[in-house]
Amino acid sequence: TDVVVVWLLGIAAALVAAFPPATLATDAVRRCKIRWRRISRGNWLENATVAGLTILALMLRVAALDSVPYTIGGDEAWHGLLARQGLDGELRNPFIMGYMSMPTFFYWPLSWSLWLVRNGVVGLRLPAALVGAATVPILYGFARHAWGRRIAVLSALFLAGYDYHIHYSRLGANNVWDPLLTLLTLWLAELGLSSADEARRTKFFILCGLIVGVSAYFYTGARLLPLLVAAYVAFFWVKQRFQGREKGTVGLLWPLLMLVLAFLVAAGPILSYALLHPDEWNARLNQVGIVQSGWLAREPGLTGKSTLRILADQFLRSAGAFHVFPDRTVWYGADRPLLGFWAGVFAALGMAWALLRWKERRYFLVLMWFWAVIITGGMLTESPPSSQRLVLATPAVALLVAIGLEQTVVLLQRLIR
Repeated sequence: TDVVVVWLLGIAAALVAAFPPATLATDAVRRCKIRWRRISRGNWLENATVAGLTILALMLRVAALDSVPYTIGGDEAWHGLLARQGLDGELRNPFIMGYMSMPTFFYWPLSWSLWLVRNGVVGLRLPAALVGAATVPILYGFARHAWGRRIAVLSALFLAGYDYHIHYSRLGANNVWDPLLTLLTLWLAELGLSSADEARRTKFFILCGLIVGVSAYFYTGARLLPLLVAAYVAFFWVKQRFQGREKGTVGLLWPLLMLVLAFLVAAGPILSYALLHPDEWNARLNQVGIVQSGWLAREPGLTGKSTLRILADQFLRSAGAFHVFPDRTVWYGADRPLLGFWAGVFAALGMAWALLRWKERRYFLVLMWFWAVIITGGMLTESPPSSQRLVLATPAVALLVAIGLEQTVVLLQRLIR
């Protein structure tokens, strides 16, 4: 308990440093007044739309939660049993690795749900359903900032009804936490980079560092977040330098230092465990990674194919997860790719449009996000495509579908005119 208290005090100190209580209260009152004026001036329809999409997402994720899916998978059962150990006081350390080399921190919110809703299937799956539903308005806000209202509505609507995302929002596992944490991380990084004021940029970067640090306590895919933030900031810096916009890079070093410090504050306990127990920290990666497990070294001798050919096959199967190849695991097990036909068409068009405009920050971001997941969660792991390792990409896929649909409509309007 003392270690958890010190850890929470460290996170609180970082938040207070970024948002002093006195100014925070004043800013909160001022922002509430501004938002109320905006709503009264006509933004009520947009707010009602976001609320409706969130309610729709929640209903699709909590209805018949105890019976759909109708089986409880082995991993779900283990998560539930470990959460019960937390309730019973048998599991006391949230800063170590547990079942399937997953951090035990996840079992505390799961145990609170079991305590609140009783020890049953609904309590086991409710946190994932709430997180999945909360991802929809966060995606709307992120897309609204980067692309505008139309892309925001289309992407949030698609994600709210996306069967792949809904399925993982109804399982007592931590896979679906990754999309939410990734959206928050990249949105805060984008808000920070968009800010010309160094103090404002520092605040967003501190929040970004805290979210990245907390993500280390969830599914293994979240370990990709520090690399995504680093690549995105590097792209911003190089682009600003190349275009001769020196002012855009002024005041970037100090906010980055604060981001790293906030990350270390939040992730410190689990990182110290990783340093002391590297084999346990990397156990899951060593099992499924094609390099770490020795699979890539053995496969040429077993199949007669070259290493380059094997890597190409791995990439093609991973890249085709949403358009060509069905899921190869029992986690989802659909008999078709992860996107339906028309969604796949618009996603492909959105991908083409983003590739043509990859130098724009917003398109680089969604491309980097999608392909990083395809490579690390698909190509470099055994048996791609495995749906449980690609859940992190679902908001990026929703954005690509929305971009493709919007540009198709715009093109049709031009042709008609």
